[in-house]
Order: sequence, then structure tokens, then C-alpha cells
Amino acid sequence: MTVTDGVVHLWGTVASEAEGRAICVAAENVPGVKVVISHLEYPSFPPFGD
Repeated sequence: MTVTDGVVHLWGTVASEAEGRAICVAAENVPGVKVVISHLEYPSFPPFGD
């Protein structure tokens, strides 16, 4: 995570879209935060049998 002038950038891998959204909402509610830009990634697993 980096923060510059109230702009938060989030990086990392999360387990689900819901978890990623929860992290963004938590960051948005920090006093002084103007905008949150998510670079969070969700794991992709190859299909079984390949």
C-alpha cells in the first residue's frame, strides 16, 4: 500500500472479490483518504484435469 496526498493504492492477492472489497471499504473510511485505487488480484487456479 502507498498513500500520497490522500490517494491510496492497494496491492496484493486476496482470497475473494468480497475480501478485496472489504479492504477497499476499510481504506476508504480512514480519515484523510480521498480515493482508493485497487490493484488487488484474485488467485486464478487452473482447471482440474489439464
